Amino acid sequence: MLPHSIESIRKSSELKKECLIAEYLCSTDSASTIAGTSSANTKRRIPEYLKEKDLIESHLKRTEVELYGPTTGSKERIFTRAFTRTAALGYRFDLDTAKGRLCEISIAALSTPLKVRADLHVPASFFSTMVASADDYLDKEGSYEVYGEKLFYVSHAYRDLMDLALEEELNSGAITEEELKEIRVRLGLVLATLIKSENTTDANDYLYRKSCGDSVVSVLFPASLADRETREMCAEIGRNTGEAGQLIDDVLDYEYDLKNSKKNFIIMRNIGIEDALDKTERRIDTARRISRGLIRSEPVSWVLESLTGVVDLLRSRHQQGLPITPATLKLSRHVSELFERKLPAEQFLAWF
Repeated sequence: MLPHSIESIRKSSELKKECLIAEYLCSTDSASTIAGTSSANTKRRIPEYLKEKDLIESHLKRTEVELYGPTTGSKERIFTRAFTRTAALGYRFDLDTAKGRLCEISIAALSTPLKVRADLHVPASFFSTMVASADDYLDKEGSYEVYGEKLFYVSHAYRDLMDLALEEELNSGAITEEELKEIRVRLGLVLATLIKSENTTDANDYLYRKSCGDSVVSVLFPASLADRETREMCAEIGRNTGEAGQLIDDVLDYEYDLKNSKKNFIIMRNIGIEDALDKTERRIDTARRISRGLIRSEPVSWVLESLTGVVDLLRSRHQQGLPITPATLKLSRHVSELFERKLPAEQFLAWF
């Protein structure tokens, strides 16, 4: 059974995400009504950053627009969301296809000791799914096999949903406009760090940049009431567990990445699966040791226990010579409890 704290996070988050997705799916009609134009005319109004042919450049340009443009909703932003939603037509925006559940629970777990005033784990879930969609698009794998070039717009659609979630926190009074701007600055830094992982040839640098758990945790700081020591502890937990999550991801993808010459820590370091799992375990143990100094850390303990369970599962299968793929996660008791419904056999993302 899930602990009560995790179950509460999951249920409240699902309700919020369902409402936000429903609101987003209405964005095309909203834009047409405000403009007094047809949907066809709305489609032709292309946001500047979506004119970029390179996905990474489009997201960097969008970050500039968000940092120096209006803080919250405007007519232009409504039109932008309507265009993106229309361009992503055919993609299922529902909770079963979202890949951000683990990220969401992890962020919520650290939000408790950080005394975060807002529900930032909901936008974190959409952010995680946005990055996963972008990864699939850039690597031409996973959901790209189903949606193809449409994933370009899907990644921006999940960013729209993240923005809607942040604006909801602003409108509720949970965060101020200045805090929202600072959160967006920090999200921009996370994106920049992730993007740099594509070009690095150093295995350790790749591992850090691909997971960047401490940077992700720092996004919570503008809305945190915790002292400096607690923030530093949580950032360090984030760094270690983020790298542990990425190592697990690389173990799951090892055979595929080896066959297709993809970037993978295990391949870059020329080590074995057992060694990679040992490195994963050490990082989880470090995070667990730090977490003992936190107040109200039960959700953090559950997340670390679930990661340990996944490592044990992968080690057992490897020693028995059984195949290890992303679908292997369906066999994890902790992860299956978290998802309740059928677990998507997709990329494993556990950012903290």
